[in-house]
Amino acid sequence: MIGCLTASCAALQACTTTRRDVARNAANQHKPPISVTDLAWLAGVWDPADESTNAIEVWAGPDRGSMRGFGITPNTDSFRFYELLSIENINGTLTYLASPRGRVPATPFPLIEHSSSHAVFQNLQHDFPQRIIYRRDGEVLHARIEGDVNNQAQTAEWTWKKR
Repeated sequence: MIGCLTASCAALQACTTTRRDVARNAANQHKPPISVTDLAWLAGVWDPADESTNAIEVWAGPDRGSMRGFGITPNTDSFRFYELLSIENINGTLTYLASPRGRVPATPFPLIEHSSSHAVFQNLQHDFPQRIIYRRDGEVLHARIEGDVNNQAQTAEWTWKKR
């Protein structure tokens, strides 16, 4: 009797879980999938908005399902730092790919949150940064990187104006 009752409870729980999952999946199917065109607000040539940085970031608009960009921090006669960037659909998830100094393979940061002027990419397995955050406010683009280094929270921020 107890065995039958246990089996019945397990079957009921499995049925309830399945119904819940089906309802959640149906709700998610009604949301239009995000595409790289939803991040077109990132496109442009972005110059330093103030004296806190001389870094420049450039993003091409969406083309064939991806966006390509680069960031440079110039010295007087060369580049102190450069980074190749792209946003691509990888296995159904928009993913920011960062390649500091052209390093291969690029480090992936899947998109975890977005709106019409905000995007958060995250890779908790990466050393630093673990999160890359962009926010556009009119003709101003804010970027922030976050993560832990030796169990200490670290951040860096940039503010650019559109050229």
